[in-house]
Amino acid sequence: MMPASFSRKLILWLRRWNDGLYNLSHIFVVAFNGIFNDQALGRSVFEISTIVAMIVYALIAWGIVSLCRVIFAPNLPGRQSVTTTRRRRV
Repeated sequence: MMPASFSRKLILWLRRWNDGLYNLSHIFVVAFNGIFNDQALGRSVFEISTIVAMIVYALIAWGIVSLCRVIFAPNLPGRQSVTTTRRRRV
């Protein structure tokens, strides 16, 4: 068993870490607050706006990754494209 003073310090440290993590995530969710009413069940709160923010940020990340794949895709030998031009006869 742990001594009481050590376990109390551990719990206090975990609470501070959790509060800091919540404050950090609040920066990303603040734009979506107020879209929906938060559903509370006892001490728990289900924030639909947080779910919407996660989906929007996931779609933005997917779009950026897809764009980078198109821009920086290697030119593979089986996928070579050939362009031809015709000259006009004079």
